[in-house]
Amino acid sequence: RGDAPAMEEVEVSQQWQELFNVALRYGASDIHLEPGQQPDQLLGRLRIDGELQTLPELSSLLSSQLLPHLKLQAGLDIAVRRRPQDGYLQQRTPDGQLYDLRLSSLPTEQGEKLVLRLLESGDLRLDLAQLGFYEDDRAVLKTVIAFKAALTGHLVLATLHTNNTLSCLQRLENLGVERALIADTLLLVLSQRLVRSAVGGRLPVYELLRLDETLQDRLRRQLATDELLAPYPGLYFRSIAQTAERMLHDHLVRKEELEPILPIDLD
Repeated sequence: RGDAPAMEEVEVSQQWQELFNVALRYGASDIHLEPGQQPDQLLGRLRIDGELQTLPELSSLLSSQLLPHLKLQAGLDIAVRRRPQDGYLQQRTPDGQLYDLRLSSLPTEQGEKLVLRLLESGDLRLDLAQLGFYEDDRAVLKTVIAFKAALTGHLVLATLHTNNTLSCLQRLENLGVERALIADTLLLVLSQRLVRSAVGGRLPVYELLRLDETLQDRLRRQLATDELLAPYPGLYFRSIAQTAERMLHDHLVRKEELEPILPIDLD
């Protein structure tokens, strides 16, 4: 009888390993574990190519003991269930490959929910081609990055939640950044949407705006928003519609994947 808790822990560890293996086999980026309608019922879903999916084979790999097991592994307080917690754990594949997992515990009306983000351990080095950028746009990105690095020795990359590149300029103003400062420091704005590609996985459909001397001067002169991007020779602005049309032409994405997220005419 004294060995019963230890045996149970071994079973839960094996259960977790199998669940982890299934997630990797399907190329999932996230594992969602959430309470069901019945007491001690646990439901599982995998985020695959950006969409949450319920797989029948997950049901046999889920038990109520899985949540406290994972919380302990991530260094969370298993007694705390009514407030969010964040932690970190590692897991190996059967062939020894190490993965880092970011774990978030969230309270819901039905009970506690866990979300695990899967990240392959070690340095992940991807060039701009692997990230889905076209060659001419890669040249612009490399030029701006090299110029900024040579000028100051530092490159600052930041993320803002906006709808498009122009909204980024407006968002910076709303945050209290003066237009003159934006003109002096901002070199490039990239806006993207991730869509499923024609061969699996996801690709960015992006909008790209480079701030050259003309555009910087327009910012300093406090021109209205609709005047900022008025066409002029040398303006480098690739709209998200242009990128989408090009990707359709190159058969990288399907039309039905673009229609729900892009307010453009794809005919």
